This record gives sequence, structure tokens and C-alpha cells, in this order.
Amino acid sequence: MRVVVYIVPSMDKAAYQRIKTLVLSGHFSEIREIADAISMRQLQADLGMGHQALSRRLIDPDRFSVGELRQLAGLIGVEANILFGLALAQKQRKKK
Repeated sequence: MRVVVYIVPSMDKAAYQRIKTLVLSGHFSEIREIADAISMRQLQADLGMGHQALSRRLIDPDRFSVGELRQLAGLIGVEANILFGLALAQKQRKKK
């Protein structure tokens, strides 16, 4: 498996460490909850996308590309499959 590491100079390491702790402890049940733990502006800068694009992806995680979820996982410091699981859980809740 090839591992890609994204280095983002504006990254708020403390915020991402908090998110990592919350994700790994099972505190988040949906991917959109990540935005509650860090400013949208910071997420936008670190992911390189605009407010509207990021908002749409957080509301509808199907809009995230695999690469974007892997990039976000890299920022947080978790395996991408954890974020895939959160995105899937959110999508399944939305269907009900």
C-alpha cells in the first residue's frame, strides 16, 4: 500500500489532535461533526477548497472524492477507512 503524506503549513495541529481523539473515541457518528471541532476557514485552507464546496461535502459525504477523504484522514492522523465509515454512517442515517 502506498502512503501519501500531505504537509500543510497552515495546519492547526492542536485542533487536528483534538479531532483525532474524538474520532478514535467514537465521539463522532458522522463526518460532518468534524466541522464542529475546527473552524470551517481552517478546514477550507488545509483541504484547499472553498466554503461552498466543503459545506456541500460535509452535508452530503458522497461528494467527497476518495482522495479528499484520504487527505482529511492524513490531516487528522487516522486511517482513511475510519472517515469512510463516518461518511457511510451519515449517508445511511440520511436515507431513513
